[in-house]
Amino acid sequence: MLGLNSQFVPQRNPAGRKERSDKLKDIKFPITPELRRQLRRHSEDAKNQTVANTKILIEALQLMQHSPERFPVLDYQDTGIYMHAKPPLHYHEQIRQLVIDHDERSIRSMTHRLIMNYLNGGTGK
Repeated sequence: MLGLNSQFVPQRNPAGRKERSDKLKDIKFPITPELRRQLRRHSEDAKNQTVANTKILIEALQLMQHSPERFPVLDYQDTGIYMHAKPPLHYHEQIRQLVIDHDERSIRSMTHRLIMNYLNGGTGK
């Protein structure tokens, strides 16, 4: 059905549009109750929990690029309890590249690895 104005036909851009360079990508990652407490302690001065999680993720990503030995492989389990981080597109691409380079299962598992190791000081706990 074309609607009231039959001369107007919405056209779709077949090539698609470029994504905004400042777009944020949502990453949902599983947490344990202990990790939830640690993340909430870190978010006391932030606007909200997602902003604090994003800041921690970006700091962990930058630290991993300089000292990858502090980020050992962790046992990844989906706990069913999630938190979110919303890094900018260029950080999301860096995480995607780490997934490929370190043979992780997914962006979600790499995010879990980055945050857990960052909060635990690289002990792999």
